[in-house]
Amino acid sequence: LSDLNISNPWAVPTVNTTYILTGSLANGCTKNDTISIDINPLPLLTTSIDATICEGDTIQIEVFGGSSCTWLTDSTVSNPQVWPTITTTYQVLASDSNTCADTAEITITVNPKPTVNAGLDQNICMGDTAQISISGAINYQWSPDINISIINSSSLNVWPEDTTSYIVTGIDANFCVNKDTIEINILKLPLADAG
Repeated sequence: LSDLNISNPWAVPTVNTTYILTGSLANGCTKNDTISIDINPLPLLTTSIDATICEGDTIQIEVFGGSSCTWLTDSTVSNPQVWPTITTTYQVLASDSNTCADTAEITITVNPKPTVNAGLDQNICMGDTAQISISGAINYQWSPDINISIINSSSLNVWPEDTTSYIVTGIDANFCVNKDTIEINILKLPLADAG
């Protein structure tokens, strides 16, 4: 108890406890009363495991245990979807039917997207070839796969017959994905007439 000699002490028992109060008057008369405080266990909470996602992705986080919960995301469902832009630790407060509450947390690590750069758009004459070099990722996939020397390389040649936008998808070591586009503009050949 916070103070044994006052009428309203604070009690913080850790086990079921019965307190006895003895009141006495100036005439020497005393009377006892009791109060019992039962300690309910905290809800046993578990969350989905910490996870790693790529920037821009969405993930579902979950808490198990407790009859009601509130996430810092203001969600009152046990399994909200989140899409953090930076590494974030989400905390949840869950309570049970005895109104006992406890907290748990889950950390979502956010890996940035790779900076995929296919370079500046290029102008070439009809029938010529453009060289493209790309950086920022580990694996690449190009589309469309028309008039292209290789579709999964960081360095390639293209010779489109018409102005074409080539889209590259780059994947980094964390399996995060980003895209870039380069346009190859086909310039018309001059009309030549030798007579």
